Amino acid sequence: MKYQTLKDEKEFLKLAIASGINRFGDSIDALALTWLVYAITGDAMYSAFNFGINYLPTIFLTPFMGAFIEKRNKKKLMALSDFLRSLLVILLILFYMFQQLNVYIIMFTTFMISILETLRVPSSTPMIASLVPKEKYDIAQSLHTSLSKLLEIVGMGLAGILLNSFGIMITFIIDCLSFIVSGLMIG
Repeated sequence: MKYQTLKDEKEFLKLAIASGINRFGDSIDALALTWLVYAITGDAMYSAFNFGINYLPTIFLTPFMGAFIEKRNKKKLMALSDFLRSLLVILLILFYMFQQLNVYIIMFTTFMISILETLRVPSSTPMIASLVPKEKYDIAQSLHTSLSKLLEIVGMGLAGILLNSFGIMITFIIDCLSFIVSGLMIG
């Protein structure tokens, strides 16, 4: 298997694992936030609207992010994005604990998490090129993308199980921890 050629690329492997963990967290909060909106409102329209809000920054900001991140420290951007997203989830947990959470706070938080995700994801692609030799770039990019997608799917499936079995608090704690772990691995 060609992936074995990457076994000595420690920094790349840290990036790939961190990105996978990050995507795992993204998929958990996408489902958890959508479910939470429905739990609060009882209205599927609000849930669908919140799910759409999750994708708006990606659609509209991604074309501009390449230019924005070009001359910036990508490693710091990625770690900062992860840590800020964990703080947003902590705020959600606190609002929930003190029964102050409403649909507008959730939608705003969803939007902010998505903006930070839109900042983080394009930062990882140029980092791959800087971490592996040119001849390993294609296989490294393939592994990075495959691992991220795999953990995104696992996170989406696990989110439903977590919500059903342990509730929103534990689900958000796991979500928050995924961003912290990813940020620590990158930083």
